[in-house]
Amino acid sequence: MHQKGSPIYQNDSKNVSLRGTYIKGNYDDLPNLIFFSELFDPVTNWVPFFNNNEHRFLEYRNIWLVNPRNFGNSDRHDSLDIED
Repeated sequence: MHQKGSPIYQNDSKNVSLRGTYIKGNYDDLPNLIFFSELFDPVTNWVPFFNNNEHRFLEYRNIWLVNPRNFGNSDRHDSLDIED
């Protein structure tokens, strides 16, 4: 059984859903910053950076740390080709 937010193997590249980690900013109605890490750098490595009060990201933005396909909780597909 598939759990909401968990990866699914997709046969068609167009059906791949990217998922990630959401960090809520300190205030309501903040714009979102969407962050894509390097391919083999897990987004979990970036959570402490964006949560660090010295950097003050959460004063100005909500943060989405997005996993590329085949990583983390994003869907799976046989291809990592950029055109897919």
